[in-house]
Amino acid sequence: MTRGNIVRFWQTVLYSTYYEPWGMRCWFVDGSFGSGTNDWTEKWQDARDLTADGWVGDNTWAKLRSYLVVASSNQYHVTYKWQPSPLYGSPTVYVDYAIATGKWRYKDLCDDGVWKPIDH
Repeated sequence: MTRGNIVRFWQTVLYSTYYEPWGMRCWFVDGSFGSGTNDWTEKWQDARDLTADGWVGDNTWAKLRSYLVVASSNQYHVTYKWQPSPLYGSPTVYVDYAIATGKWRYKDLCDDGVWKPIDH
C-alpha cells in the first residue's frame, strides 16, 4: 500500500470530486492508498474516459492537469485551482508550483488548509 502526501493530495482530488451528491467527507483523506481509494480512482478514471484500473499513472495525472486553471502567479510561484462541481458546492483544490525549485505543494482541505509538499 502506498502512503504519504501524494496519496493525500490524490484523495483530496477525489474528495472534492465526490463531495456532493455522493457525500464523501474528510474521513476518506487518510494518506493511505487502500481499496476505497482504488475504487474511487476507478470511478474518476471511468468518468473521464481513461482506463479504469485504479492506477494513478501518467494518463491520470495528465487528465487532472488538463483541468487545472491558473488562480494566481508571480515570478516565484504559479498557483492552480480546480473545482470540479461548483453547482454542488464542492471544495476547490489548490496546488502550487515553485518555479525556482520545481517543487509542488497542495492545500490540504482536510487539515485546516495547511500547505503540504507533494512528494512520493
